[in-house]
Amino acid sequence: MRDDDEVAASLSGLSGLLSEHRALEVTLVRVASLAVQAIPGAQGAGLTLLENDRQQTVVATADFVRAVDDVQYGLGEGPCVSAVAERRTFTSGNLGGECQWPRFGPRVGRLGVHSTLSLPRLLPDRVMGALNVYAHGRDVFDSHAVRLSEAFAPPAAVSVAHAQLLAQAERLVAQLQEALTSRAEIDQAIGVIMSRTGTTAREAFDRLRSLSQSRSVKLTWPATCWPKRCGRPAPGTQTSTQARLSQIRRTSRAHRGAGRPRQSGGHPVGTTATGQVAWCSKP
Repeated sequence: MRDDDEVAASLSGLSGLLSEHRALEVTLVRVASLAVQAIPGAQGAGLTLLENDRQQTVVATADFVRAVDDVQYGLGEGPCVSAVAERRTFTSGNLGGECQWPRFGPRVGRLGVHSTLSLPRLLPDRVMGALNVYAHGRDVFDSHAVRLSEAFAPPAAVSVAHAQLLAQAERLVAQLQEALTSRAEIDQAIGVIMSRTGTTAREAFDRLRSLSQSRSVKLTWPATCWPKRCGRPAPGTQTSTQARLSQIRRTSRAHRGAGRPRQSGGHPVGTTATGQVAWCSKP
């Protein structure tokens, strides 16, 4: 009866996870901890996620659990690998002499872990990963423990799937917010470039893109920086003062080229109404 009470308490804990808003990792740790509580003899548990046909233990209630899982993923054999591949429960009470996994068993046995129970986390349309439970003693998980673990596994899979969907939704919202902010910054920078250089929107965008590529940064970086430079001329443009000085220099060179003598010791300061250069002599 005590075992059944533990399972009932764990199932109640799983149902509570569906109504709570927690970070994904916090939820996964809670599910693994409830598994240890629900399954008689369990001393550690871990949750494995399956992504792109690759297994990875994302949470573990004890360090030895992660060490055991690292061995089986490195070898490509073990109870978790078999549970995911065949979509059924695998158990062993003597890993050191286990013939199902001739490489995995002896190595884990030398770590002092002899009993294992692995269950696939199944949804109607796919395998999400596995729940792996371990104990140091031999023959710890009997048929009663297997039955209780198989009662725990389906709601655990639903809780994990719910947490993953929520985390994905939150990431999507964050990405959309970032995209909207980035687009606003890019549009602002395009407007600044157009107003100050007389380019079209397409040319302004190409200018931003070229700067982004030349500096190997995201497009949002030059878009963010450019409006901050409104007090300074954009690259390749001149202020009115600079343009005026350039005109004076060109006019001066034209007059010198035409044979007009330059007043000794002076410097051009402007032009007269007739276009002649006005000079200022040294005092």
